Amino acid sequence: MNFRKYADILAGNLLITFCYACITVPNHIINGGVTSFSMVTAKLINVPTVYLVNGITLLLLGLCYIGLGKEYFLGTIFSCFSYLVLFNVFSKTGFTVQLPKIASVLISALGVGTGYFLCLHAKATTVGFDVLALIFHKKKEKLNVAYTMGAINLAVMLYGGFTFGVLAIAYGAIFVGIQSIVLNKLQTIESKTEMGK
Repeated sequence: MNFRKYADILAGNLLITFCYACITVPNHIINGGVTSFSMVTAKLINVPTVYLVNGITLLLLGLCYIGLGKEYFLGTIFSCFSYLVLFNVFSKTGFTVQLPKIASVLISALGVGTGYFLCLHAKATTVGFDVLALIFHKKKEKLNVAYTMGAINLAVMLYGGFTFGVLAIAYGAIFVGIQSIVLNKLQTIESKTEMGK
């Protein structure tokens, strides 16, 4: 067992879940993603959100195995378990970071972007739309993973525009933009470091 791989996945999920549970959720900051997509779709087709979240998550897990292979799949299973446990732990503490909205957006986007990097670096996904971004990148290497994820998340927010409202979308777009820039910057540094070896 590769201890470093799973330590990175755990650290990535620690950052992501802290930011989501203690900053974005209490401050009503949206960021696209599976949950946002499910919330909007649930209203349109009158199905409980939880069913859609579970169904889409299982679909993405299957796509991860088919499109990315066993190594990503095993890391993703651990990532999914870590996310569920850590998100519940942080949610149960009731601890929230209360800052002005824009500061909350900036801090949480930095944390989530870094968390995504740690997971992707360890060859794992968060069982979100990062699965699709990685599959697209695998099919066409010129597609940037960070910006493809950002585009998918922005598309989800636009899809839910009437549900979220214009101001929520504006904050969400800032969040997604910063998260994508952070992830891309870290991946670029990693790539240059590996080329220098």
